[in-house]
Amino acid sequence: MATPGTGPGCYLLRLTKNGPVHYVGRSDTNLKDRLDAEEFECTSCGKGVKQRRWWTLGTKKQAFEKECEEYHKHSNLCNDIHPAAPRGMKLTCPECEP
Repeated sequence: MATPGTGPGCYLLRLTKNGPVHYVGRSDTNLKDRLDAEEFECTSCGKGVKQRRWWTLGTKKQAFEKECEEYHKHSNLCNDIHPAAPRGMKLTCPECEP
């Protein structure tokens, strides 16, 4: 089984195997550490997580853009606040740009 990398990345959480996406998140520094915190439950609402999917990416910018893409792709998410740009970076969501 593959394991997430220790750099920036984006992830999805599902409450049931192959169910709808429940939460979209990212780590700007260490995806593995972030996913270790979400291994058994969503830290946003406390519901049990049955499946995780992730992408280890090369930069904070790539992680932010992937999070935005996934956030806009899925509906009825636990996180209803649009992803924020990484701290100290003036990035805009590529999905929201005209």
